[in-house]
Amino acid sequence: MYAVGVLRADVLAREAHIPLVPYVKGGLGYALWWVSDGEETAEEEGALERGRSYDGQYALGIMLLLDALDEDSALEIDHVSGVNNSYVFAELSVSYLDGFGSGNQMHVGTASWFLGIALEM
Repeated sequence: MYAVGVLRADVLAREAHIPLVPYVKGGLGYALWWVSDGEETAEEEGALERGRSYDGQYALGIMLLLDALDEDSALEIDHVSGVNNSYVFAELSVSYLDGFGSGNQMHVGTASWFLGIALEM
């Protein structure tokens, strides 16, 4: 689970008519985990191995504003369905949840690439 804030620099698309919108995300991540041998939860010295890990999470991305490809159609879609802008995006998301280095939590996380379509209502 993540709670993040997003900062988008859409001034390039609005003012300079360059259809690229870079953005960053930052916040906190929280993961629940358990260790299993496939049949039962593993135990170490009689204690069940499960817990939680938390730490920071961030992402960097760039969006291509599709409205710039056909502005007349974009205006019509906005009028008919309320979709103000549409984008194709690529994002690198990074989360390494280890309790801010406390050493007593399982290290959970990854670095992942995402590609997708975003609609702004």
